[in-house]
Amino acid sequence: MPETDLLAALGALVAAQDPPSAALDEAALCLVDTLACILAGRDEDVAVAARRAMASASGPGPARAIGGDARMSLPAAALANGVAAHAIDLDDYEIPGSTHPSAVVLGALLALATTRAATLREVLVAHVAGHEAIVRMGEALGHGHYLAGWHATSTIGPFGAATACPRLLGLGAEATAHALGLAASASAGLKHQFGSDAKPVHAGFAARAGLEAALLAAEGIGAAARLFEGRQGFLALYATPASPGAAAALARGRGETGILVHRPLRKPWPCCAYAHRAVEAAQRIAALPGFAAGDVVRGTIRMGRVPGDGVGGSAAAGPRAP
Repeated sequence: MPETDLLAALGALVAAQDPPSAALDEAALCLVDTLACILAGRDEDVAVAARRAMASASGPGPARAIGGDARMSLPAAALANGVAAHAIDLDDYEIPGSTHPSAVVLGALLALATTRAATLREVLVAHVAGHEAIVRMGEALGHGHYLAGWHATSTIGPFGAATACPRLLGLGAEATAHALGLAASASAGLKHQFGSDAKPVHAGFAARAGLEAALLAAEGIGAAARLFEGRQGFLALYATPASPGAAAALARGRGETGILVHRPLRKPWPCCAYAHRAVEAAQRIAALPGFAAGDVVRGTIRMGRVPGDGVGGSAAAGPRAP
């Protein structure tokens, strides 16, 4: 794959990445936070159903989803982990791509790690690589991708898992680039699903897709070159006229680690982060002297286009967090 290909360049970048200690510290916080989200969400109906469905569909396998006892395939465990991590919408998020990165990346890595003698550092290094891919893809697409109706967690998310898993598997730059290319063909997810069980399942789909892409690439299966920039490639189909493009994704130097430049943001409340503005505003209003909730007749909330679009919900299912 030519070096001018974004996915090839990204594969080379993350394969050679030697994260600084500050990046590994940030990844460790992501791991603790995501495990907490999985444990908090594992008994939600959608998480229980996902584990049950994946165990039934895959049959006994080498992996186990966090919070469950049933053995299942690696991709099945990745999906179940991703669903549980995003089940109550308490998992972290990042700004450039407007995704929930750790639910996807660690959903896949935690499944893979149950079948390997991986060290904690190896998992953290792999997570840094996955976060790097997500924020760089977000820099290339811009928020227009999200505003167009794509649920970026399940469109950009697969690239994160498809970058992290090859790193944990010890694959090189070329195989990582092929994994990214294969993951691109599994990029999907509509924001019209907000308000339904499909929304947390999107995180599971992305974790599974990225892990499957890595396993396929590890066996020598390749993807097309210039898959991002090609005439019928990812950018042509998923971008908008305002998307910055591949150059924006590669503008940052190799030493500017994505997990430090675009740190994952952790939530104080289990709802869409875009709704936190309204939650905090309500708390401040409630703390005003003489305020009484019974005196409130109606309220009007104004916010920017991206957060407003995110918390607006779908026409079919009604409002819910992205």
